[in-house]
Amino acid sequence: MYSSIRPSKLFRILLVAASVLSISTICAYAVPIKLDVGPLMEFLSSVIEPETSGTAMAGVNITCSQFTEAIKKTQYARILDVDKDDVDKLCMHFLKGAGRIPDITNREAAMALAQFMWESGGLLYKEEVNCKYGCPQYNSPGNPHSDVKPVPGKSYHGRGYIQLTHPDNYNSCSNSLYGDNRLLETPEQVASDDQTAWDASFWFWINRVRTDPDIIRGKFGASTMQINGMHECNNPAPENLNKAKMRFKLYQQILSVFSPGEKAIEGGCYN
Repeated sequence: MYSSIRPSKLFRILLVAASVLSISTICAYAVPIKLDVGPLMEFLSSVIEPETSGTAMAGVNITCSQFTEAIKKTQYARILDVDKDDVDKLCMHFLKGAGRIPDITNREAAMALAQFMWESGGLLYKEEVNCKYGCPQYNSPGNPHSDVKPVPGKSYHGRGYIQLTHPDNYNSCSNSLYGDNRLLETPEQVASDDQTAWDASFWFWINRVRTDPDIIRGKFGASTMQINGMHECNNPAPENLNKAKMRFKLYQQILSVFSPGEKAIEGGCYN
């Protein structure tokens, strides 16, 4: 299904179509030439926008209307103040990525969105704020059994919507997504390119988070344990425990829209 096209975009489409017809007319009286229609098709694809309000993506029984409604319930509702097209893009990126998770449920989608939003300050930040000029503490492999070395001059601090860190994760993610080590060579891409930020975040969720069976069983705290357990689940300091509880509250709010009537399970982190 496709939504209606804005007048300005319709004008551009008509302009391109008229240009193609003009070229065709000229070619009829001149030496035949071979036209590359690839750029034209790419343009048309970019101006005809997919309908997002009521259609769920394959594998995910969630619409962009529900995505927006869920965000309204959270402390990050301010992101809805930006252009609606930007919110729709966030939604479509999320639904597309969630649709790649095997046997995903609305409950797990709510877990993932809650963690993505917490880690990125409401889908606003794709790079660890305090590491603008690098954070060398993240340049250790991350996996004690890994021999992946950092590239000199690069920093492997948190990037993406779920904060990919350490050379081993950047390298593993890169090989899984692209079949090469481009993200190890240029880790900045995870923050500078939005598609990469989403792809890396869902890679991390699938390969580093949902590997705990308790997540599939619905225990939200298990996802926090996988993401930041050392600091928030195994640390008795009140401020750290409070962060984990705030993550759970965020999940409750989103779950109430994605799966109305389902009870959120807190266990897996501090209890």
